[in-house]
Amino acid sequence: MGYRLSYPPLLLVLALLLASLASGTVSYADGDDYGEGENGVADGLGELAWSLGPVLVAAFAVYKYSLPYQARMGLRLPVRYKHVLDLHIYSSIGLGLVALAHGYLLLEEATVLEYAIGAVIVFMMITGILLRWSKNRRVKAYARLLHTQRLLAVTLLVLVAIHTGIRD
Repeated sequence: MGYRLSYPPLLLVLALLLASLASGTVSYADGDDYGEGENGVADGLGELAWSLGPVLVAAFAVYKYSLPYQARMGLRLPVRYKHVLDLHIYSSIGLGLVALAHGYLLLEEATVLEYAIGAVIVFMMITGILLRWSKNRRVKAYARLLHTQRLLAVTLLVLVAIHTGIRD
């Protein structure tokens, strides 16, 4: 009778997203121009995705690549890989949707750069979803091959860094 973690990570991610949105609303309520105007919500969504996305993905990568060293040193961390993977999946889907909502709200200002960012986000989300929930072994194998390409993650990071540099 093991504990199956399915909804708690989703609830945790939703709570973190709501807390981040609330903190953004409170911090921009001081009269700063950033949170005001017709693009205030869109800007807040973009800031949330840019602030949390790389941190959560990097934390997952560090945990995943430290597993062999943990085993070699005889360490057993209190957090199991499956739980960290579930948190990675749900948070990435949530933040991907937040980033896409940011792009959708600012669609009239989009250039080729923003469309490329959206395409990479959608591609990573689709391959991640197929990797996690597909029943077909061949589909999972192709999804793993595509989703785990470090070049895609670096490409997304560089494109978003350029985007934020240009927009600021």
